[in-house]
Amino acid sequence: MNDLERHLLHAQSVFRDAGFMRVCMYENDASEEDIECYDATLSEAKDEKPIQKLLTQRPWLLTGELGGGCRWVLPEVQLGSQYRADFLVARLDSTGVKWIFVELESPTSPLFTKDRRPQKKLGKGISQILEWRSWVDMHRSYAQKTGPDGLNLLDISGRSPGLLLIGRETHRTDKNREALHQWSFEHRIGIHSYDWPR
Repeated sequence: MNDLERHLLHAQSVFRDAGFMRVCMYENDASEEDIECYDATLSEAKDEKPIQKLLTQRPWLLTGELGGGCRWVLPEVQLGSQYRADFLVARLDSTGVKWIFVELESPTSPLFTKDRRPQKKLGKGISQILEWRSWVDMHRSYAQKTGPDGLNLLDISGRSPGLLLIGRETHRTDKNREALHQWSFEHRIGIHSYDWPR
């Protein structure tokens, strides 16, 4: 067994002991019941709270959106006294532990003003992820520390990418998509609708 394999086994043990949920899901593996429940929750949601609750109860719906495979999911992660990440998701692969910061905003939020500036919720969602990254960089040893005195986020860094779920696909225009692509590229944050990629 090489050093990387030992590190990945150690990571699995740390995540399991820290209460992370291990979820194996592929893009098309959601059951009919899962899809119906997700669609019903999404259609009735006025903000992100019911979706947060659903994804906490059925985290495989989130990992399916991330491309599937096996991942470790931790909902509502407290980062110091200032921040709480909606989800942190880790994937273990042949290069080590890879993290994604996940922020949920309202499915009813508009994205841009008429002059293509981010509306309040879009700007807030991007800022949240940037603030979490900054916090992790400033408190990296505590974030990565294992056991009850740390956050058990092995190998996490402020360079980890983000995912922001906001709005619905039907509310997006080609101009919106172009602007979102620019914002995504600039900040290394995937900005997707709740019904993406359907």
